[in-house]
Amino acid sequence: MLVLGPGVSVVLGVAFFVIAAHESAAADAYRAAQPCQQASADPANCFELSDAVIRSVHVSQTRTGEQDDVVLATPTGSLTATLAPSSADSQHVRSGAAAIAKIYRGKVTAVAVDDRTVPSAENPAADQSQWRFYGLWFVGVGLASSLVIPVWRRVGRSARARDGSPPPPPQLQLEVVPGGGIGTVLAPRVTRSVWLQLGFAAGLLLLTTARWLLVPALTSRVLVVDGVILFLGALALWLYLHNSRLFVDGNGLGRVDWLGRLTRYPSGSIVRANRYSVANRYRRNAYLAFVGPDGREVFKVVASAYWDRAQLEALCERARLPVEGTYRDVVTVSAMNRRVPGSLNWARSIAITAVVVLVIIGLVLLFDGPTTR
Repeated sequence: MLVLGPGVSVVLGVAFFVIAAHESAAADAYRAAQPCQQASADPANCFELSDAVIRSVHVSQTRTGEQDDVVLATPTGSLTATLAPSSADSQHVRSGAAAIAKIYRGKVTAVAVDDRTVPSAENPAADQSQWRFYGLWFVGVGLASSLVIPVWRRVGRSARARDGSPPPPPQLQLEVVPGGGIGTVLAPRVTRSVWLQLGFAAGLLLLTTARWLLVPALTSRVLVVDGVILFLGALALWLYLHNSRLFVDGNGLGRVDWLGRLTRYPSGSIVRANRYSVANRYRRNAYLAFVGPDGREVFKVVASAYWDRAQLEALCERARLPVEGTYRDVVTVSAMNRRVPGSLNWARSIAITAVVVLVIIGLVLLFDGPTTR
C-alpha cells in the first residue's frame, strides 16, 4: 500500500465508502421487494421461494464471523450460496438438512433451515460493512503514511546534508575485541528513523490482522499470532543490538553478526570500503560496503540506520582502508551489483520473499481456511 502513495490510498478508501453507500440503497430496495407471485409485485424487484436440500457445507472464518459455502439441491437444479450464519445458527446449516431458498434477482439471498433464516453474502440487507472496513483501512494507511513519510524524508535530507561535510572522525578508544586482543570496537544503535519505521510496521500489522481480530472465534488466536510476530521482531532487533559488532585489531577487521557468530578478515582480505545509497520511494538507505581484492563485496552495513557514519570512517582509517564514493551516489536495488559486485544475492532475496509469501498464505489458511460440516 505504501508503494501506491498516501493520496492513492485515501482515494481508494473513499471509493470503498461510495460502494458502501450504494449497497445501502440496494438494501432498501431488497427490503421493499414482494413475492413474484403477487400481482402487485415489481418484476424487476421481487423474490421467489424454493424448496431445497443442503448437499454440502464448507466452513471458513471471516472478519464478520463464520462463512458457509453451501450447495443446494432444488427441483429446478443445484444452487450455490455463501451463507453468513450467526453462532446460534451455524450448527443448523448442515448437509442433508431440508431448507427453503430465497431467490432474488437470480441469486440466493437467504436460506431458511430449522425455522431459522440465514442470510447469504448476496443479501443486500445483510451486513455489508466489509466495504466500510476496507475504506477505513485504506484511508487509515494513507493518512498514517502522509504523517510518517515527511518525517522520513526530513531525516533523510538532514542525513544527506551532512554527507558533503562529514564531521571530524571521533577518537576511538582501545578495548578488548571479541575473541581476545586489543583494538577498536563499534556497536550499532537505533536512530529515530528506525523507531519510526518499526512503529509504523507494528501498526500496519495490527491494522492488517484487524479483519480477523474482530471475529470473536478468532480473537484469541489472532492476538497470539500478532504477539508472536511482534515478539520475534523485537527479539531480532535486541539480538542485533546486543551481539553485532565491528572491530579492528592488529590482525585486521572482524565482525560479530546478530547471532553472535565471530568472523575475522585477515589483513589483505578486505582492501577498501565503498559508500553508496539505495533509493526507495520515501528515503535513501546509506550503505558502507567492504570490498575484497577481487572487487566483490565481503559484507556491508546500513550506515544510515544502525551505525554511526563518523565512527565507521574512523574504523576504516584505523584499518588503513581507503573509502571510496559518497553516500550521495544513489543506485536502485537492481543496480547494486553494478555498483559493488556481490552486493545483492538474488537467490537469498527470492528465498526470503518466498518464505514471507508462504507465511502470509499460512496465516490466511489458518484464519480463513475452509472446513466441512
